Amino acid sequence: MPAPNASGRGPTRRRLLGSLGLAGVSTLGLNGCSSYLASALVGHPLPPETVKFWNLFGGGDGVRMQEMLADYRSAHPDVDLRATTFSWGNPYYTKLSLGTLANQPPHVAICHLDRLETPVNTGLLRPFTLDELAEHGIRPALFHQPAWEAAVLGEKIWAVPLDHHPLALYYNTEICEEAGLLDDDGRLRAPTDEESFVKMMLAAKEVTGQWAGAMGINNDIATQYRLFYTLCSQAGGTLVEEDGARITLDREIAHRAVNFQRRLTLEEKVMPSDIDGGGAIALFANRRTAFYIQGGWELTTFLTAEVPFRLTSFPKVFERHVAWDGSHSFVIPRLDGGSDERIQAAMRFIRGMLDRTLTWAKGGHLPAWQPVRSSAEFETLQPHYESLPADGVVYDPRAWYSGSGSNLQVVVGSAVGAAMAGYQSPQAAYQQAREGLQELANTPAPS
Repeated sequence: MPAPNASGRGPTRRRLLGSLGLAGVSTLGLNGCSSYLASALVGHPLPPETVKFWNLFGGGDGVRMQEMLADYRSAHPDVDLRATTFSWGNPYYTKLSLGTLANQPPHVAICHLDRLETPVNTGLLRPFTLDELAEHGIRPALFHQPAWEAAVLGEKIWAVPLDHHPLALYYNTEICEEAGLLDDDGRLRAPTDEESFVKMMLAAKEVTGQWAGAMGINNDIATQYRLFYTLCSQAGGTLVEEDGARITLDREIAHRAVNFQRRLTLEEKVMPSDIDGGGAIALFANRRTAFYIQGGWELTTFLTAEVPFRLTSFPKVFERHVAWDGSHSFVIPRLDGGSDERIQAAMRFIRGMLDRTLTWAKGGHLPAWQPVRSSAEFETLQPHYESLPADGVVYDPRAWYSGSGSNLQVVVGSAVGAAMAGYQSPQAAYQQAREGLQELANTPAPS
């Protein structure tokens, strides 16, 4: 019988999907996979030295991951490392679920830490033990602690964090210097409340003559969500609790957050209200704005554009200086009948990738592995986050419908984005978000 999951339930679809064979899986969208993946799904065993690794990294992240994988292959010529990249978001997690339910998972996979809830509770992952981690020199104290804590559910370790990337404020140093916003060390004098933030933006607008900052508005739900969740958390609010069963979004705090976002776009007009993610990037890359709001992963875009810039964590606007944070992590999907040799190969690969995260950091992600994060080599990388939020970071709330690219982000981000663009009031945005969250809370979790 399949092993029980963290909720005491076994995966109810395993035998069904296992009986479909390749033809059945193809009808579910796997027909475009590589030939070796198709072979695996119909049960053809791979040699014992093989390590299969699934991930969702595209763009600049994909290039850096390929560099890390190539270096690992060079150092381990005896390992047949087979890496497959799938489309970001829900398509990737669907592929990972199907492969695991068919009992043909990869040895190692990437998972956003804020999306652990569902694969853990549906029995798709194998937990790590402290002993096997320690055997490979991997200890909890050697990680960015908020990321490590997010990897633990039900007192079991389900993931090994790769990185973390708080919401950031990029700033053009030349524009900010002309606006008188830098200190003697050439760093931004960070605002400490709403009024000083707006004052900073207005000073930058005087220099550019049009916009002070930019962030994606149109069709950029995730960015809207990250800013809103940051502001709500700074004001002491939460979205959901009790693993998503209870909605805790406070009306007053939500109005306060949305009103601030609208102040930037509609009242002070220091940021455009009708621009998509690509347009916002272009404004900052072309030096038409002093500021850009996003995670650190756009760093190489602006280095390539030769923008004179630095970045720091999103500033304090309300009572607490916190910011949204996210992490990628390594997980080991469950395999019925898997061997200890398979686990050891996976562990060696994970440790090898942790040791190569200086390459990963070049893309703007902060290494979760502190031996790299605290190294002199990391400090030579410029730019990187100048500072982290003084009061800590906040990960997405625990819920089966939460996490990167999730329904929670869609529900909240679309409501807030419409208000920030001027299509609806803060009151309407709150009501839309609240009703959407309640509908998700009322929906049974996958089993």
